[in-house]
Amino acid sequence: MIIVTSKPDLLVESMEIRIGGVEADDLENGDVIEVIGFIRNQGRATAQNVSFYCTLNGVLVGTGEISELGPGGLTMAACDIQLTESSGVATFTVEIDGTNSIEESMEENNARSVEFPIREPGTGSEDGGAGSIIVAISLMAVLFSLAAFQMGPKSPKKEFQRRK
Repeated sequence: MIIVTSKPDLLVESMEIRIGGVEADDLENGDVIEVIGFIRNQGRATAQNVSFYCTLNGVLVGTGEISELGPGGLTMAACDIQLTESSGVATFTVEIDGTNSIEESMEENNARSVEFPIREPGTGSEDGGAGSIIVAISLMAVLFSLAAFQMGPKSPKKEFQRRK
């Protein structure tokens, strides 16, 4: 007697760290980020009510659930995090089925981690003088407008004629 069964096989295929919907290159304290894990079902059965967990440096920062993921299906698991008091390098992890409630053909591929350097606000070289440049350009535009107004033609004056 041979019994054949099919099981789901969930894996965290890849991860992205996003700020405002755009993949981030560097992070700083105070940023609100999205941790996105792309979850694929490599098995031959549908996985239902799959929980996922997001951690930052080993601390749980978000959870969620995928209601159903069919064979070969791909979905996103997303958690929002605000970086506070992180220094150096942050390790983001997405783990699918962390409670092992779904019987899978392979359990070793249920987590993926990615490391990102974290810098302090205002220490980056990007856009360091952008605010002062905008202020200077605005001031020059106002001064130019005032000068053009002063040099422009004068309004015609109607001389007063006295009738007798």
